Amino acid sequence: MGREFEDPRRKVVSASEFGKMFGMSKDKVSNLLRAKHVKGMKIGRVWMIPKSEVTRIMEELEGLPCSPVKEMPYFQ
Repeated sequence: MGREFEDPRRKVVSASEFGKMFGMSKDKVSNLLRAKHVKGMKIGRVWMIPKSEVTRIMEELEGLPCSPVKEMPYFQ
């Protein structure tokens, strides 16, 4: 799985990979996806998140002080 994430041709990350990036459980990421706070698509039983969405969230978090994930209400 780690090798796949490093492949620059991939345009999506799994919910598990997204969770590792932002310090969240896979279940929390799944909840955010179902609530449409994070854009993604379900392929079979696996949630996939476009890298553009990861970039959007990282840019949104850049200006926040302290622990950015905790500052965003929908990440609570």
